[in-house]
Amino acid sequence: MAHTGTRALRLSNTNPSTYLLLDKPVPFQPGLKYRYRAWIKTWESKGDDSAHPLLEWSGAQGWIGGSYAEGKKGDQDWFLVEGVTGRSDQCDECRRGIVFAPGHDRHGMV
Repeated sequence: MAHTGTRALRLSNTNPSTYLLLDKPVPFQPGLKYRYRAWIKTWESKGDDSAHPLLEWSGAQGWIGGSYAEGKKGDQDWFLVEGVTGRSDQCDECRRGIVFAPGHDRHGMV
């Protein structure tokens, strides 16, 4: 599989105390496993964490859990990140996104 897209979302998080999360709801069926993936390119990504895609779900009581695929640090050309997760039957909503956790400067494109 090759990355051949012509558009990208560019993110930058230069505040070490900021947790940057971009997400949106996605359709789902409770109890099924889901595979998710994202093409990511990073530069100057430092600190204890990296930019990585995720799936999170919530229910009547709020956040239930999530699955967070492993990303990479440093200067990385486009790479594909994939994750697989199960789902709880108590979920009302599923959201997909990408996160830049607090720490040090991070820049990337998805």
